[in-house]
Amino acid sequence: MLLGIFAIWACRREADKTAEAAKPDLKVVMPGTWAATYLNVKMPTYQSGDTSEVFEASEEYWEAKYQVKPYRTYFDGEQKFRTVFRGVRGDVFGEAKGIWNVFGDTLVMIEPDKTVQYKVLIDKGMAHFSALLDWDQDGKEDDEFYAIFRQVSKSSAE
Repeated sequence: MLLGIFAIWACRREADKTAEAAKPDLKVVMPGTWAATYLNVKMPTYQSGDTSEVFEASEEYWEAKYQVKPYRTYFDGEQKFRTVFRGVRGDVFGEAKGIWNVFGDTLVMIEPDKTVQYKVLIDKGMAHFSALLDWDQDGKEDDEFYAIFRQVSKSSAE
């Protein structure tokens, strides 16, 4: 009986090690150009009120519904990033710049006025980002952010 329990424990430990080894190193994977394909933000206290709000955008409806292109983030190998927001005609209407670093499965993006930590899971060529942040700018980091990105280029240049 004890030998059976030990065998199960040893197999489980080996499976955990294999799964951990299969996780890609984010410092190696992140450099390049990533395009948003899906975005969902749940805001439980929308603008400090007692109402909740959900913002959702998917690749196929981004332009038609919001009149913008899915945003792109450019991560370079020297740990600098730039996120570009474009209108449907390609005109840039917003940009964020900063530095990035990785700690295990956490991607830290530092801009001059804020720092955000995302848990990142790479699965089938897609990067799944999740974080608690202040999306609605009400002073509370209580908004559940979830986004999926596709790497569209290994280059970080536009």
